[in-house]
Amino acid sequence: MMQIVFDEKLAQEMKDRYTVLELDTVMHEGLTKPIVLHAVVDRIPIDEIPLTENHMELHQQLISYYKSGDWQSVQSLIPFLTGKWGGELDSFYENIAEFVRTNNVDGWTGIRNTVPSVDKDI
Repeated sequence: MMQIVFDEKLAQEMKDRYTVLELDTVMHEGLTKPIVLHAVVDRIPIDEIPLTENHMELHQQLISYYKSGDWQSVQSLIPFLTGKWGGELDSFYENIAEFVRTNNVDGWTGIRNTVPSVDKDI
């Protein structure tokens, strides 16, 4: 199970002891600045340990392409990252792939705007 860290400061403190990967930048209604989401990967299979640095670089490249709206490059990297990290980030990669399929780059700022799910009939 992927563990998400919301605070940039905490992510920086943890990166020397854990594998910490940036996930997304979101702006939630009511906030004054975006929040950068990170994941702490805690179950790297032993046979992947020598490749961890390479996987981290590919992941960061994916995030860079994602933030710039280079959807084609994002889609090209997802198959290489899916299954890595013991599968911990597979649901994240699936979410990014779905986002890329259903959104266009017009007006994309690299920040996802989130809206709380509220049932207005209650």
